[in-house]
Amino acid sequence: MSVVVIPQCLAFSHIAGIPPKYAFYTAIVIPIVTLFFSSSMFMINGPSIALSMVAFSIVSNFAKPFTDSYIELMLLLSFFVGIFQLALFFLKFNFLLKFISTSVIKAFTASAATLIILHELAPILGIHGGDSGATIDIVLYLFTHVVSNINYWSLLLGASTIGIWYILNLKINGGIAIFLSILISSSLGYVISHYMGAYIRFEHPVETVIPHFHLPTFKLEQALLIYKDAFVLAIIALVLATSIATSLAEQTKTSISMRQEIISQGMTNLIGGFFSTYISTGSFSRSALNYDCAGKSPIAGLISSIFTILIVMFFGSIVQYIPSAVIAGIVFLIGLRLIHFKSFIKIIKFSRTERYILMITFLTGILVSLQMAIYMGVLSSVIIFILRVSAPRIFSIKYKHTTKTFTNTNVKDANNKDGECPQIVMIKIQGAIYFGSSRYMAKALSEIVKRNKQKIFLLISGEGITTLDWDGAHILEEKAQKWGERMCITGLAPNIKGTLKRYNINHKRLRFKNKTVAITYLLDKIDLNICKNCDRTVFKRCNKLRKQGQQKSLENQQYL
Repeated sequence: MSVVVIPQCLAFSHIAGIPPKYAFYTAIVIPIVTLFFSSSMFMINGPSIALSMVAFSIVSNFAKPFTDSYIELMLLLSFFVGIFQLALFFLKFNFLLKFISTSVIKAFTASAATLIILHELAPILGIHGGDSGATIDIVLYLFTHVVSNINYWSLLLGASTIGIWYILNLKINGGIAIFLSILISSSLGYVISHYMGAYIRFEHPVETVIPHFHLPTFKLEQALLIYKDAFVLAIIALVLATSIATSLAEQTKTSISMRQEIISQGMTNLIGGFFSTYISTGSFSRSALNYDCAGKSPIAGLISSIFTILIVMFFGSIVQYIPSAVIAGIVFLIGLRLIHFKSFIKIIKFSRTERYILMITFLTGILVSLQMAIYMGVLSSVIIFILRVSAPRIFSIKYKHTTKTFTNTNVKDANNKDGECPQIVMIKIQGAIYFGSSRYMAKALSEIVKRNKQKIFLLISGEGITTLDWDGAHILEEKAQKWGERMCITGLAPNIKGTLKRYNINHKRLRFKNKTVAITYLLDKIDLNICKNCDRTVFKRCNKLRKQGQQKSLENQQYL
């Protein structure tokens, strides 16, 4: 696993705009700290490509990448992220994580990956500059410089790195394939540079990476610059880590404590801040590799840290023989693999609301900023959640002759009367009936009655009612009083019945045990004169009631 950490640290530091040693500090220190706090047996914490991109987009607004002031802000950002993560836990604000859906995470990751790909096009093409700034600025810069300034040797190395990886990845582990593709492409770059005289940019050698204690440089003006963005980054890091931990726990059939994982993430970033680490979270690639290598406890992360130190100490100077285009090719690949096209297509195809959340988050991340993308993703999720809760779903219950069962259909489908009784309106309420939805509920019931003027009985199936407050309870009582014996509500859950009792609402129409009892009650009251000419069969008693109506009509004619 340490062999894979080396190229990842080089790639992530390149994205974050910091010297590689800080990525190595993060890959070494964070797994050791995680050993004391994490509840996951398989997750490996450390630098992350998505967080590196977000951190770069934040700090590059205030300082130039790779400068001392930029590095100070980057390390301070990590320290603040740890503080905010612990604050979210102790103030019990971790419920915010529930509003970050899978669609938000996938869209955020895809937007970060798209920006990563655009950033890496410049070094792959051998173009200096054009790897920072807004998306539109990067695209315009590349478009105006690609013809005149392109370095075809760099393009060859970047393309060969990508091609070799794809070929090797068909047969061997992805991490090993990355290492070998770097080795082969770097050898090709060395031959081209030294024997053909071509100009190729190479990486700087990695310095000694033995972590040491370092107090974060705290300045009030710096803290005021980044504290808002640190809060967003803290949430993003928590979501990524908890998602990875949950996924691994499901695959391995082990258990984790989400509360403990939140504490673990906060402590790793906080303590790591004293050892010059930058923002960290769970790593899916290294965690999956740890599982494949039979790592069964956080001690595997400690062993990986030790081997990482040894490899960099003895082989760190070799990094100077790796062309920048090769590292850019690897980062390009990683970014491309972060975009889950199949998941995008499924969400867009099958879920209208999630489709909106996905597109809003993705476009915001591309056109505005990654941190704003999370804000917009959470905001759109909350709005849709509120709209869903404030508008409980109401279905029309119809009898389906093909399956001989009652099914829920769109209540607004007023034209199709097949499977409906001409005298009994049957509906099902799904959701919460509370002060925010009570007006909608009252209006919806009134519209149903208006569309079914000829029907004189109402049956409401209440199995799907999840929550009931004072306003909701009195809406039901009002309808029960208005309809009297012509209305039945069935299937109310014990907690809903308890709420009605607590509010002293004991209307007898609200106490039917199930639909069978309620339907039997209503069928004893329906008009047989309507039944005699009815051509629909909805209930088991329909044929019998039809004959009774015809018999009654015949008796009346004989009497007259």
